[in-house]
Amino acid sequence: MSQIVNEHLQQSFRDLVNGYRVEEACRLLIMSPQRTVLDIAHQVGFNTNDAFYRAFKKYTGTTPSRYRKDREA
Repeated sequence: MSQIVNEHLQQSFRDLVNGYRVEEACRLLIMSPQRTVLDIAHQVGFNTNDAFYRAFKKYTGTTPSRYRKDREA
């Protein structure tokens, strides 16, 4: 499966999965403002806060807290 992803999507399987995780985290950060960033990170499948922040910044260009704050109504 990993080889197929690498060949056809030109990204690693890990990057593909993390992209989906970050996408879901973005949705949850907006839809559930009462929840902590760490709680959301764990729900979407990241085991550590550091790994979550690294992946989130890679895909969005910002931190989870800044992302949430910038989208507050």
